[in-house]
Amino acid sequence: MFFLFPFYTSSCLLWFFLNIIYSEQADIALSA
Repeated sequence: MFFLFPFYTSSCLLWFFLNIIYSEQADIALSA
């Protein structure tokens, strides 16, 4: 179970960054 920890951490960080990117694009689209 412990060897899966890096995978879960990286996927969680990836989802976090993608969410920020999409939210910023949405804000730009709304302000345009």
